Amino acid sequence: MQKDLMRPCKKVNKITDIPIDFFKSNNFKYAIIDVDNTLIDLEGKAVEGIKEWTNEAKENGIKLCIASNSTKIKRVKKIAEYLEIPYVCGSMKPFLKGLKKAMKILNAKPGETVEIGDQIFTDVIGANRLNLYSILTTPFELEKNIFEKIKRKIERRYLEKM
Repeated sequence: MQKDLMRPCKKVNKITDIPIDFFKSNNFKYAIIDVDNTLIDLEGKAVEGIKEWTNEAKENGIKLCIASNSTKIKRVKKIAEYLEIPYVCGSMKPFLKGLKKAMKILNAKPGETVEIGDQIFTDVIGANRLNLYSILTTPFELEKNIFEKIKRKIERRYLEKM
Protein backbone atom coordinates (compact mmCIF):
# COMPACT_ATOMS: atom_id res chain seq x y z
CA MET A 1 0.00 0.00 0.00
CA GLN A 2 1.46 3.35 -1.05
CA LYS A 3 1.76 6.12 1.51
CA ASP A 4 -0.33 9.24 0.85
CA LEU A 5 2.41 11.74 -0.01
CA MET A 6 0.19 14.67 0.97
CA ARG A 7 -0.60 13.36 4.46
CA PRO A 8 1.68 14.64 7.22
CA CYS A 9 2.72 12.18 9.90
CA LYS A 10 1.83 14.78 12.54
CA LYS A 11 0.21 18.23 12.64
CA VAL A 12 0.91 20.96 15.19
CA ASN A 13 -0.03 24.60 15.57
CA LYS A 14 3.57 25.86 15.74
CA ILE A 15 7.03 24.35 15.89
CA THR A 16 7.47 25.13 19.58
CA ASP A 17 4.45 22.91 20.30
CA ILE A 18 6.63 19.89 19.49
CA PRO A 19 8.14 18.71 22.79
CA ILE A 20 11.81 17.79 22.58
CA ASP A 21 10.90 14.53 24.34
CA PHE A 22 8.93 13.65 21.17
CA PHE A 23 12.22 13.41 19.27
CA LYS A 24 13.92 11.34 21.94
CA SER A 25 11.01 8.93 22.49
CA ASN A 26 10.77 8.29 18.72
CA ASN A 27 14.54 8.00 18.15
CA PHE A 28 14.65 11.11 15.94
CA LYS A 29 18.13 12.61 15.95
CA TYR A 30 17.75 15.19 13.18
CA ALA A 31 15.28 17.89 12.17
CA ILE A 32 15.14 19.77 8.89
CA ILE A 33 13.11 22.94 9.28
CA ASP A 34 11.42 25.32 6.85
CA VAL A 35 11.76 29.09 7.40
CA ASP A 36 8.78 31.17 6.26
CA ASN A 37 5.65 30.59 8.35
CA THR A 38 7.53 27.99 10.39
CA LEU A 39 10.49 29.72 12.07
CA ILE A 40 9.55 33.29 11.15
CA ASP A 41 6.47 35.16 10.02
CA LEU A 42 6.32 36.81 6.61
CA GLU A 43 7.82 40.02 8.05
CA GLY A 44 10.82 38.10 9.38
CA LYS A 45 9.90 38.04 13.08
CA ALA A 46 10.98 34.83 14.82
CA VAL A 47 8.42 32.54 16.45
CA GLU A 48 8.10 33.28 20.14
CA GLY A 49 10.28 30.84 22.08
CA ILE A 50 12.11 29.45 19.04
CA LYS A 51 15.60 30.27 20.37
CA GLU A 52 14.87 28.37 23.58
CA TRP A 53 13.30 25.48 21.64
CA THR A 54 16.31 25.11 19.31
CA ASN A 55 18.74 25.39 22.24
CA GLU A 56 16.87 22.65 24.11
CA ALA A 57 16.89 20.46 20.99
CA LYS A 58 20.65 20.92 20.57
CA GLU A 59 21.27 20.28 24.29
CA ASN A 60 19.44 16.98 23.85
CA GLY A 61 21.57 15.93 20.89
CA ILE A 62 19.08 16.81 18.14
CA LYS A 63 20.90 18.20 15.11
CA LEU A 64 19.01 20.90 13.20
CA CYS A 65 19.28 22.33 9.70
CA ILE A 66 17.14 24.81 7.79
CA ALA A 67 15.99 23.87 4.28
CA SER A 68 14.16 26.77 2.66
CA ASN A 69 12.79 27.20 -0.82
CA SER A 70 13.56 30.89 -0.47
CA THR A 71 16.33 32.34 -2.59
CA LYS A 72 16.54 35.34 -0.24
CA ILE A 73 19.84 34.26 1.28
CA LYS A 74 20.10 37.21 3.71
CA ARG A 75 16.67 36.39 5.15
CA VAL A 76 17.46 32.70 5.68
CA LYS A 77 21.02 33.37 6.88
CA LYS A 78 19.74 35.85 9.48
CA ILE A 79 17.49 33.31 11.23
CA ALA A 80 20.08 30.52 10.83
CA GLU A 81 22.74 32.67 12.50
CA TYR A 82 20.32 33.70 15.26
CA LEU A 83 19.55 30.03 15.96
CA GLU A 84 23.16 28.94 15.31
CA ILE A 85 22.22 26.18 12.87
CA PRO A 86 23.26 25.44 9.26
CA TYR A 87 20.98 26.21 6.32
CA VAL A 88 20.23 25.42 2.69
CA CYS A 89 18.58 28.04 0.44
CA GLY A 90 16.74 27.40 -2.80
CA SER A 91 15.80 23.87 -1.72
CA MET A 92 13.09 23.56 -4.38
CA LYS A 93 10.95 21.27 -2.21
CA PRO A 94 9.19 18.94 -2.99
CA PHE A 95 12.15 18.07 -5.22
CA LEU A 96 14.70 16.16 -3.20
CA LYS A 97 18.02 17.89 -3.90
CA GLY A 98 17.74 20.52 -1.13
CA LEU A 99 16.46 18.07 1.47
CA LYS A 100 19.25 15.64 0.58
CA LYS A 101 21.78 18.46 0.92
CA ALA A 102 20.43 19.26 4.40
CA MET A 103 20.59 15.57 5.31
CA LYS A 104 24.19 15.43 4.12
CA ILE A 105 25.08 18.47 6.27
CA LEU A 106 23.56 16.68 9.27
CA ASN A 107 24.87 13.24 8.26
CA ALA A 108 21.24 12.15 8.77
CA LYS A 109 19.38 8.98 7.91
CA PRO A 110 15.69 8.98 6.85
CA GLY A 111 14.35 6.86 9.74
CA GLU A 112 15.94 9.24 12.25
CA THR A 113 14.91 12.51 10.58
CA VAL A 114 11.93 14.84 10.94
CA GLU A 115 11.02 17.56 8.43
CA ILE A 116 8.99 20.46 9.83
CA GLY A 117 7.19 22.99 7.65
CA ASP A 118 3.92 24.76 6.92
CA GLN A 119 3.10 23.58 3.38
CA ILE A 120 1.75 20.28 2.15
CA PHE A 121 2.90 20.79 -1.45
CA THR A 122 6.50 21.53 -0.52
CA ASP A 123 7.42 20.37 2.98
CA VAL A 124 5.15 17.37 3.51
CA ILE A 125 5.44 15.90 0.01
CA GLY A 126 9.22 16.40 -0.03
CA ALA A 127 9.62 14.77 3.38
CA ASN A 128 7.32 11.88 2.56
CA ARG A 129 9.12 11.22 -0.73
CA LEU A 130 12.35 10.73 1.26
CA ASN A 131 10.63 8.69 3.99
CA LEU A 132 11.24 11.39 6.58
CA TYR A 133 8.75 11.94 9.40
CA SER A 134 6.72 14.95 8.22
CA ILE A 135 5.31 17.49 10.66
CA LEU A 136 2.97 20.15 9.31
CA THR A 137 2.68 23.44 11.18
CA THR A 138 -0.15 25.95 10.84
CA PRO A 139 1.02 29.00 8.85
CA PHE A 140 1.06 32.30 10.76
CA GLU A 141 -0.39 34.19 7.83
CA LEU A 142 -1.23 33.54 4.23
CA GLU A 143 1.00 34.71 1.44
CA LYS A 144 -0.26 37.49 -0.78
CA ASN A 145 0.50 36.21 -4.30
CA ILE A 146 -2.22 34.45 -6.30
CA PHE A 147 -0.31 31.18 -6.76
CA GLU A 148 0.18 30.81 -3.00
CA LYS A 149 -3.48 31.70 -2.33
CA ILE A 150 -4.66 28.95 -4.69
CA LYS A 151 -2.23 26.44 -3.20
CA ARG A 152 -3.35 27.28 0.35
CA LYS A 153 -7.02 26.89 -0.62
CA ILE A 154 -6.32 23.40 -1.97
CA GLU A 155 -4.35 22.54 1.17
CA ARG A 156 -7.21 23.70 3.43
CA ARG A 157 -9.71 21.54 1.55
CA TYR A 158 -7.39 18.55 1.77
CA LEU A 159 -6.82 19.05 5.51
CA GLU A 160 -10.58 19.31 6.12
CA LYS A 161 -11.00 15.85 4.58
CA MET A 162 -8.26 14.30 6.73
